[in-house]
Amino acid sequence: MDNKKMECFIQLYKEKNFSVAAEKMYMAQSSFSSNIKNIEEELGVLLVDRSNKRGVFFTKEGDLFYEYSKTVLKEYNHFLNQIRSLSSKPIKNIGLFYSSRLDNWTRKIATYNETTTDSKFGILFSYGKEKVSQLLNGDCFITMSLKNPELDKLGYTFSHCYSDYDSLGLSYSHPLASKDKITPEDLKDITIHVISPKKTFAVNKSVNLLIDKYGLKPYNFKYLNKIGDLHYSMKTENAVIMMPADLMPESCKIIKFDFDEGFKLDYGWYYKEMNDDVKWVLDNL
Repeated sequence: MDNKKMECFIQLYKEKNFSVAAEKMYMAQSSFSSNIKNIEEELGVLLVDRSNKRGVFFTKEGDLFYEYSKTVLKEYNHFLNQIRSLSSKPIKNIGLFYSSRLDNWTRKIATYNETTTDSKFGILFSYGKEKVSQLLNGDCFITMSLKNPELDKLGYTFSHCYSDYDSLGLSYSHPLASKDKITPEDLKDITIHVISPKKTFAVNKSVNLLIDKYGLKPYNFKYLNKIGDLHYSMKTENAVIMMPADLMPESCKIIKFDFDEGFKLDYGWYYKEMNDDVKWVLDNL
């Protein structure tokens, strides 16, 4: 059983509320609930009493598993601190995501690792709100991210790297693929597949703009939990998907929402304090 699942259960035990606990873990509620269910299936017992509709209550097995999880994670963190203290050159993770720039990033990191006698750089992949928890937990010392109000509020420094636009992605067989530009009027009779708003601030921003300013309706949007799900829906259902152009699959037509600066997305590096490692990332990636 991985530590992430135990962390989810501990958070649920503390909050006694699935949606609040999921938010604290920076996860969609469906993914969070699946983690709790997976624990129960792995153990073969019920940890949450689902017969009580007044709130979240735990079985005796749930109480026992909570204590066990606390002990395991405490021991693991103690061991992690010990082993890191023994290593004079621990691996330092850089937070990245899959994009058209990934090959260039990884090539430069690999070259650095081959030539340096200092600590090596690792890569930690994540999207949206998960990046917040990784920085807070010290899993990475710097991360590439969309401009994120939550990280701004927490006092992290943002160093702008490049800008992009939210865009439509569609197969070349889709009727809209014949267009080089799309107007909001073209979108009013179609369903747009997007990532769950709980995953990333950017989705809320673009969906709200299309609804409030351009007259689309909430039913024009279908929410999925993973970027991979968006790619799959386009491939299997001939769906129209919306995400930053940089994250689109290669085998699709991309039409950017560059008719309105409100769809513009700023990417950059978030870090807590400047040091030599951060400076290398800013100068080279």
